Amino acid sequence: MFKFVEATKDDLTLLSNLRRKVWDETYRGIYYDSLIDDYDYEYNMAKDLKRINNKDYKVFIFYLDNTPIGYGYFGIEDKIIYRDLNVYIAGLYVIKKHKHYGIGKKFFNEVIDFCKKRNINKFYNCCNLHNYPAQGFYEHMGGYIGRVDFYGADKRNHQIFYEYTIKN
Repeated sequence: MFKFVEATKDDLTLLSNLRRKVWDETYRGIYYDSLIDDYDYEYNMAKDLKRINNKDYKVFIFYLDNTPIGYGYFGIEDKIIYRDLNVYIAGLYVIKKHKHYGIGKKFFNEVIDFCKKRNINKFYNCCNLHNYPAQGFYEHMGGYIGRVDFYGADKRNHQIFYEYTIKN
């Protein structure tokens, strides 16, 4: 049985370990190997703590039975970094062998509920231009490309901005 659990500060190590695992599966061959191999656990735990402590952010850990299989977070950004949209899916990752079971769709429903409660009708996310499986998922979820950034040779800087409009 899949379940979503809202993360607390007690989950920081778990979140950081999950991130390292899914980054290895997702970004190996896209990001420089050293970025994954030298993953900075403390830095990422500090970022997660800020999100967890932010009342305008939701951080979830996804479980299959009692086994953590992924995580996702979204919320209202302190500053608008993309057009006039400020609700941002900052991360959605599921361990590869647990994909295609509706976890991403359930996560999107959480985002949509969050927006509706605040009378917000649009949100966005970024996706690496070289992460083709994620692009397919975001387009399947109704995302349309609003912008593509392609800065330099570092593939981390090649990003697609997907926008979503919530239908009533």
